[in-house]
Amino acid sequence: MAGLDIEWRPSFNRHIQNPVATLQLSVASHCLIFQLVHCPALLPSLAEFLGDPRHVFVGVGIKSDVEKLLEDYELLVRNTVDQ
Repeated sequence: MAGLDIEWRPSFNRHIQNPVATLQLSVASHCLIFQLVHCPALLPSLAEFLGDPRHVFVGVGIKSDVEKLLEDYELLVRNTVDQ
C-alpha cells in the first residue's frame, strides 16, 4: 500500500490547465517525489508500477488525482482507495 498525491501550478485562467508537476508516493516512512514535468523518460516505468493491480494507492480525493494523471500523462492508476 502506498500513499499517492499530486501537485501542479495553479492557473488563474479557467481555459488553461497546467499539467501535474509532481507525483508523491509514500510507503511507511519513505517518500519519493517525482518531478514529472522534468523526467519524461521515467513515464513508462512509472506507468507499469501505477497500473499493476497488485499495488494499492491511497489518498484523500484520490479519484481526481488519478483522473488528472490520466489526462496529463496517460498514467493509469489501477487500484485506489480514497481515505
